[in-house]
Formats: sequence, structure tokens, C-alpha cells
Amino acid sequence: MTQLASDDFERASLGANWSTISGEFAWFITGSSDATANGSDSSSNYSAIDWPDDQWAEATFSAIPIPLSAGAGAGVATRCDPTNSARTYYRHLAGANGANDSCIGKLVGGSYTQLALASNQGWVNGDVVRGEAQGIDIRLLRNGTQVLSASDSAIAGGDPGLTFSTSTTGDPQFEDWAAGDFATANAPTKRSHGFKLQQMADAEDDGKFNELDVRNWWCEAFA
Repeated sequence: MTQLASDDFERASLGANWSTISGEFAWFITGSSDATANGSDSSSNYSAIDWPDDQWAEATFSAIPIPLSAGAGAGVATRCDPTNSARTYYRHLAGANGANDSCIGKLVGGSYTQLALASNQGWVNGDVVRGEAQGIDIRLLRNGTQVLSASDSAIAGGDPGLTFSTSTTGDPQFEDWAAGDFATANAPTKRSHGFKLQQMADAEDDGKFNELDVRNWWCEAFA
């Protein structure tokens, strides 16, 4: 996997790298250190680069909300409509306090569908919530361990970001965010260069060709 962008939110405002998803409120920065949202559905996508269709996003909780209903919570978004003309993206949500604390959902043109739901995953402050969209495989991970998965082909590509779905007790805060693709670095290629064994002139001038008259060299190089 390759990280393509990250944000530590160490500034006064979210800035030009982020856009607001149509029909929702923007995330903002609190205390010059954390990204937060309050009171209403809020989703912001990282629009500064062109993103591959297969992508992941993750964020670290510094304040985790308590979901009051299925489909509520905070987390990351994948495949957000990059034009922000339609409320379209995947939600990968988490919360504290047990019931309905993990969710994968999708919005397509503003119409919401819940794809997977789980309870009692034990989310706490400091946990990393991660969402992955790889082909039709849509996943939610907690600290690198898969919690939920779903199969869906409704949204083919877009931007990753942050998302918050009410209703919850408490507002979310994230101290770090990162996103990338599933490409793997190419392994070094081993190349060998050989030189044939060659019989040289009779260096000893004794009328014989033997091992003292032969030279050989071999090397290996790594690209």
C-alpha cells in the first residue's frame, strides 16, 4: 500500500486541499490541532490530487462520539463524488459504547443504504478507523483489524475524506488523517553479468597453456 496524502490538522483552518460534500456541512479545525464536526451530518473530501478508484483512508480518534442509532458515528469516507454535485460516497463509521458502534453505508445521490453493521467492537480514543474501497470490496478496520465488510458496485471512484453521521452523543475529533492506494513497490530486480572464460596468450612463454594463462571475471548487480 502507498500513502498518497496526509493531514495532521496543525493549523487554524481546514484549507484549500479539502472540499465539502454536497448537502452536508464541512469539517473544521479546533484548537489548531484536531479536525471536528458538530451537530449535523458533515463530510469533507480531500480534493487536492486525482485519486485512484481503489483507495483507503484512515483517521485517529481524539474524541469519539456515542451513536444513538444504527448508521450514526464518525469515520472516514471513500469514493466521494469529486465534483461535489451529488451526495455520493461510502461511509466507514465508528463510535463508542457498544450498540451499533461500527457501520458501513453508502449514499448515492443523497439516498442512504446501510451495507453492514456491528456492535460491541470496543472503540476508544486513540483508535484508528480505516475505510477501504477496493473493487467491489468495501471494508471497515479498527487498528488494522477488519471489523466489517460488504460488496457493492454502486460507486466506482472519487476522493477519500472524513465523515460524521448524526445522531450521536458528543462530537467527533480526529488528530490525524491519511489516505492512499493499494499499489505495492516493485521489488529490486537482480541482474547478472557474466564474461566467458577466455584463454590468454602464453604469458609464461613456456609453450604451454595452463591455469596461469587464463583469466575469468564474474559480477552481479542489483537494479
